[in-house]
Amino acid sequence: MSSPEVSVDSPAIANVLTISPSDEDRRILCDMLRRFHWALYPNLKWEVHGSSSVASGLEYLRMHQVQVVLCEADLQLGSWSEILRRMANLPWSPLLIVASHRVDANLWAEALYLGAHAVLWKPFRCHEVFRSLRSSWLLWKARNQMPLTAGRV
Repeated sequence: MSSPEVSVDSPAIANVLTISPSDEDRRILCDMLRRFHWALYPNLKWEVHGSSSVASGLEYLRMHQVQVVLCEADLQLGSWSEILRRMANLPWSPLLIVASHRVDANLWAEALYLGAHAVLWKPFRCHEVFRSLRSSWLLWKARNQMPLTAGRV
């Protein structure tokens, strides 16, 4: 019996979820994508959704297919590492990008060791955000077009 294929044939929409107590990250990302979407993939529409807490972010992720999660490093209730652990149980686990005003070697080491895809310094720099979004989306797409096997990570 052959392995089932995950149906992710170049979605016309890439969904990004921001998890931050402030809506500022979502608004900045929306503005960047509105002005410079052509720098990523011109035929791909980027939709940005926002959650203000770990709980609401996890609930959104359970109900919607999201390719990339941009999470504030300094959350009041919960943490980006909790989100990362819980996302691993989703059928199409998104890639996590951690964002912080205080990026240091410890945050980089912990985030990448635990499985985050990238760490972004705030305030956001457009070229860094786009590089992280592009590579996250491409990796998500590649992972989800491969045959689904029992041992898949």
